[in-house]
Amino acid sequence: MNSYYDVSQYGILPNCGENLTQPINQLIEKIHSLGGGTIFFPSGEYLTGSVCLLSNITLYLSEGAVLLGSGSYEDYPMVTASELPGWGMDTHSGLICARDAENIAVCGRGTINGQGWHWWHKKFDDRPRCLEFIGCSRILIKDIRIINSPMWTIHPVHSEIITIHNVTIQNPVDSPNTDGINPESCRNIHISNCHISVGDDCIAIKSGREFDTYIKEWASENITITNCTMAGGHGGIVIGSEMSGGVRNVTISNCIFQNTDRGFRVKTRRLRGGTVENIRVSNIIMEHVYCPLIINCYYPCATLPDDEEYCSSRKEMAVTDSTPIFRNLFFSDIIVQNATAAAGFISGLPEMPVEGLFIDNMTVNMASGTSIAQEPAMTYEHKKMAGEGFLIEYANHVVLTNVTINCKTAENFSIHHCSEVTIR
Repeated sequence: MNSYYDVSQYGILPNCGENLTQPINQLIEKIHSLGGGTIFFPSGEYLTGSVCLLSNITLYLSEGAVLLGSGSYEDYPMVTASELPGWGMDTHSGLICARDAENIAVCGRGTINGQGWHWWHKKFDDRPRCLEFIGCSRILIKDIRIINSPMWTIHPVHSEIITIHNVTIQNPVDSPNTDGINPESCRNIHISNCHISVGDDCIAIKSGREFDTYIKEWASENITITNCTMAGGHGGIVIGSEMSGGVRNVTISNCIFQNTDRGFRVKTRRLRGGTVENIRVSNIIMEHVYCPLIINCYYPCATLPDDEEYCSSRKEMAVTDSTPIFRNLFFSDIIVQNATAAAGFISGLPEMPVEGLFIDNMTVNMASGTSIAQEPAMTYEHKKMAGEGFLIEYANHVVLTNVTINCKTAENFSIHHCSEVTIR
């Protein structure tokens, strides 16, 4: 049985000026019926809408091969809110998508160009993602280059056993909501040797919103991120703000963040719920960030107007199932050059402080001449800082070892409403 299929042998020709959505999907269905195989795209451009992978299918884009995303709505079938866990609204299928498939891959030295300029002026729920996999297992994304995503670039949902290796993601700095890699309620994920420059967060680990009971059954867990470069975006590596299912057992190591507004960032609020625990970040270099380290329980985005007073209150509220929890967070061997707003911003809740924060061997050099105040973390209060040290509030069992801060203020650490704090 032949397991290698060159699309040109099936009438799918590059640079033909035709929309190839239908013949590509027909070929996938045929090969799937034969037990699966590798679909090979020779060099050239292929215009297409949603390409739906089935089990045991590999898309291989050779060097010089480019999949061009169509700019037409009709080429991206609708996905209802009930079909897409965690999203809560109807939207469009991804440029490359899969549902309930296993053993699928997108590989090769070619390029996926989402042609996002057709979409960026539209509302975010009206834009397709570039790669989206729902309820899948054994996913491999390797060596590919992805550019100009209309929305989030790689979005696995409720999936497991995912490897993303040696992938380049490049979206314009001003392209809205074009996050790089957003695993949502996924487990057993390995991300390595990637280069990411986008218009939003480079990598954002999520686990659904508070209203989605289905997705909250799965935490995002058992995740490794290593040897990656984040070369522009709102956040380098982020947890949240969709984290109602929880995030646990994450290691991040040997990464470089350059020109990301924030470095490592956790963002959430009351009503989101979820537990973030057992996070370890080590061997990181950051340059030109507002703030390298953020844990923010007052993130305002997507707050309903009726909930804003409750979510933004600095008063101690009753602990409920919708109170977010943070515990066992470890940071070590971090070098930061030319930070502008603050060395760190840790803000727990009065009723649920961050529990167990350990920072070891961290050096932060603030940018010289820093005078323009910026938001180290997006909060309801829009608090701005300029060249300041660590702000830590509402945290228990905090251990800071060999943390050096060269800032313009005399106070390296501003600590409030904390207990069991050790600085050595």
